[in-house]
Amino acid sequence: MLTGLSIFFVGAVLCLNGLWLLSRVQDREIWVINLFVAAVSFFVALPPGSW
Repeated sequence: MLTGLSIFFVGAVLCLNGLWLLSRVQDREIWVINLFVAAVSFFVALPPGSW
C-alpha cells in the first residue's frame, strides 16, 4: 500500500523537476519537495518494524 504512495510522490517529483528544468519553478523551492519524497521513499523501503 505504501509503495503505491511512494510511486505517486516520485511521479509528482518527476513532473516538478521537469517544470524546474523549464524554469517554471525556482531553485529554492524544488529542493524541499525532492527532500520530502526522498525521506518518504526511504521510510517505505525500510522493513516493517525497523522504525
